[in-house]
Amino acid sequence: MTAIETDVVRKFRAFEKENGPSYIYGHIIAPYSGCAYRNACAIVKGDYAYVTADLCNFSMYRQYVATTPGKIDHGSCTVGCVRLEDIESVLREPEGRGLEFHSLENLAPNVPHALVEQVLNMCRELGYESIVEGQFRCPLCEKDLLQAEGVEYLESEFRGNGGMGIEVGAPVCRECYYLHKCPNCGGECEPLLQDVDEKDHCIYCAPKVPCSRCGKTMDLSWGATEADIEGYLLGYCGDCHTENIRAEEENDKYRKVLDASGTLFP
Repeated sequence: MTAIETDVVRKFRAFEKENGPSYIYGHIIAPYSGCAYRNACAIVKGDYAYVTADLCNFSMYRQYVATTPGKIDHGSCTVGCVRLEDIESVLREPEGRGLEFHSLENLAPNVPHALVEQVLNMCRELGYESIVEGQFRCPLCEKDLLQAEGVEYLESEFRGNGGMGIEVGAPVCRECYYLHKCPNCGGECEPLLQDVDEKDHCIYCAPKVPCSRCGKTMDLSWGATEADIEGYLLGYCGDCHTENIRAEEENDKYRKVLDASGTLFP
């Protein structure tokens, strides 16, 4: 049985014939009045569209959810599987532009960050790994996210979307994600801002202690600089540590002058 030739299906089939394996991008139709839209991708294989949303959670979509054919049983695929002929009952056009068609060869530039992991899981299950290989890479280490153990998001990249929602930043591989997690308190910070003392404290959980010279409390959690961290390890605040460095530089200059100077007495 082939999908009913609606105008959208007809246009998609023409696009698919020209561009190869493709997907549809749109917004999930709101389950109730005033509900914020939700971005979604529907990867098409055969007569089925695999939507990146748990359609079973809303009764209005359940009638369209289909049993996945063959051996496709991954959760990412099963929760949003619909027949292509029903796609317009699930997705609506984003901002009046019409449902968008994109080739899987151009998947990465057209997939919202929050959907990356689910899309990758779908591509694995649907046999499209070779098409998406290398398209999604960790921005920190360049590892192919298709081969990564997992996809994570750094909390520092979270941004409000102007409403009640949160937009995530570019996904990173799990290894880089945990490199940015303090082993002591779990706080997120750059690796260089971790292990600031012998007890594996990061700048956020390092004890607030007084500078041994000026007595000022050293709090590394407020915009700590490299000088602050270096001084902390030596017992000085950043300012005092900087002064120590300057004093040592002046002493070095003085010693060099002395070494280069002759003496009046034999």
